[in-house]
Amino acid sequence: MVQDLVGTMGKPGSYRLSPGAKNGRIMKTPVKIMAPCEDGISLADPRAATSPTCMRILRFLSQILSIALPMAFIKRVYPLQLPACKLFQAHSKRCTASSACTLPNPVFRLRLPPGNRRTARFGRRACVPDNVVHSDSMKPNPAPLFPSSTYEEWKAAAESLLKGAPFDKVMLTQTPEGITRQPIYLKESLDPQGPAATLPGADGYLRGARPDGYRVKPWEIAQELPYGDSTEFNQALLSDLSRGQDAVSVTPDLATLAGLDPDSAPTGDVAACGLSLASLADLKRAFRGVLPDAVSFHFQSGAGGLAIESLFLAWLAGKSVDATKTGGSFNFDPLAILAGSGKLPTSLEQCYDEMAAAVSFNSSALPGFSTVGVSALPYHCAGASAVQELGALLATGLTYLRALGERGIGINEAAKQVRFTLSIGPDFFMEIAKLRAIRPLWARVVRELGGSEEAAVLRTHARTGLYNKTRHDPYVNMLRTTTEALSGVIGGVDSLAVGAFDECLGLPDEFSRRIARNTQVILQEECELTAVIDPAGGSWFIESLTAEVSRKSWDFFREIEKQGGIAKALESGFV
Repeated sequence: MVQDLVGTMGKPGSYRLSPGAKNGRIMKTPVKIMAPCEDGISLADPRAATSPTCMRILRFLSQILSIALPMAFIKRVYPLQLPACKLFQAHSKRCTASSACTLPNPVFRLRLPPGNRRTARFGRRACVPDNVVHSDSMKPNPAPLFPSSTYEEWKAAAESLLKGAPFDKVMLTQTPEGITRQPIYLKESLDPQGPAATLPGADGYLRGARPDGYRVKPWEIAQELPYGDSTEFNQALLSDLSRGQDAVSVTPDLATLAGLDPDSAPTGDVAACGLSLASLADLKRAFRGVLPDAVSFHFQSGAGGLAIESLFLAWLAGKSVDATKTGGSFNFDPLAILAGSGKLPTSLEQCYDEMAAAVSFNSSALPGFSTVGVSALPYHCAGASAVQELGALLATGLTYLRALGERGIGINEAAKQVRFTLSIGPDFFMEIAKLRAIRPLWARVVRELGGSEEAAVLRTHARTGLYNKTRHDPYVNMLRTTTEALSGVIGGVDSLAVGAFDECLGLPDEFSRRIARNTQVILQEECELTAVIDPAGGSWFIESLTAEVSRKSWDFFREIEKQGGIAKALESGFV
C-alpha cells in the first residue's frame, strides 16, 4: 500500500518524513507544519500565503519532495533536520540573524542511524558550509527516560520481589557445561581488549571467518538425503537442487563409512542411514544430471575416504570438467567412526596414511576441496555438553595435524584441509556461543603449531541435533529445527543441514524435505540474516557466554591431551 508523504514540524528546526513512494519517487503531497515560522505565522494558517518566510519554506519543501530518493531511504523513517534560523531567516526581511547564512540554496543533513551518517544533497550545493551548525549540535539533549541504577540497586529490588526466596537459587541458572548464567549482564563484565576489540575476518575469527559475513556469499544449503538407493537419491537431489538447495551432501551408508564392501559388510549395514556406494555405477546414477562445477559436493566419508574420493574423481573424469573449478569436502574422519561404533575396519595408522596421501594429492589437484573432517556428531548424540564437544573436536583436529606432520605434510597445507562438522542442540544461546568459540580456539591450535593466519581460518558445517527429536509428536520437531538452524546461522556456519521433522520415523518424504529446506531459504531470503555481519557480536550475554565456553573447552581439551590424545581417551573411556 502506498502512503502519502507527510512532513510534520514537531519543533522549530526539525522535520520528519514518513514512508511513501510511487514508482520509486517521493510523492508530492500537502505539507503540514505546526510550529510557527519566524514571523509568528503557522504554515497551517491561511495567512501563510502572505508571509514571505513561510512562502519560501513552502516553495523549498515542494522542491525537495519532488526529488527521487532511493527505496532504502523510503522504507525507513529518518528525521530530517532543518536548521531554520541558520538557513531560512537569512532569506527573510524579518530575519533577526541575517548574517548567519548566505546560501542561495539551503543544504540539510539527514540524521541517519549511528555508523551510517552521510550528507544528503538537496539543490545544487554538495556540502555544508562552516557557518551552518550541524544538526546534532542543534538537537537538545533530552533527559533520560529512566534514571541509571547500579547492579546492587537492581539486585536489592529483585530480592524484595522474591519475598524471601534465595536469590542465587531462583535467579542463577546452572548449565551442563558448568557455567552459571546470571540474570543480567553488564558492559563491565566484558574485557575491553576482548570481543569489543575484534573484527570479522581477523583477530582469531571470533566474529566470523570472512570480513563480509554472509553479505557476498551466504551459507550453503546442504540438506542431507539419507536414501540408500542411488536412483531414489538422484530423484530427490534433482528436485531439491531446483528448489533452493545449492550443495550436494552425501552421507554414505554404514558399510561405506566403515570402509567395507557390501559383500563383506554385516547384515543390515548396506544402504542403512545413507547412500550405498559400492561402484562407479552407483555414483553415476546418484549424480545423473548434476553439473560438477555448479554446486559443492560434501561427502561424510568416515574411514572410507580414499575409496569415495577415487569414485568421485572417476566420475569427474567422465564429465570433461576442470577439477580445480570444483569444490566441497571429503571429510576423512576415522576417529569419528571409532567414537561412534568403537571399532575400525583397519588400523588408525593405515587410515592416517590414506589421509596423508589424499591431502598431498588434493592440495594441487582439488584445491577447492577439504580432505580432513572433524565431526562432533558422535559426541553430541551421546549427550556431550557444548564444552565436551569442543574439547573433543580440538583434540581430534590436533591428532590429525600431528599425524599429517609425521608424514611430511606441513602445518599450513594440513590446516587448510580441515573442516569441522558440529551438531546444534536446543540451547539457543549456548549453541551460538559454541559455534563462535570454536573458530578462535582452532586458530590458537594452528598458531601454536606455527601455522599462518590464512591456515588458521576454520571452515564449519553444522546440522540440527538428533537426540532431542520426538517420534510421538514429530511436527514439534519443526520448531526445534527452526531455532537450531537460526542459532547455527547466527553462529556463522559455512554450510548447514536442517533435519527433516520425521527423520526419527524413517526416510523423509517430499513434504518433510521441503519444510526443512525452506527453513533455510526463509532464513536467507526473508529474515535479513545475510545483511548483518556477526549479529550476536557485542551482546554482553553472548560475548560473556562465548568467553566462558572457550575457557572451559580449552581446559577440557588439555585434559584429553593429558590422557595421551583423543584416541587414548576413547580407549580408556575418559571420553
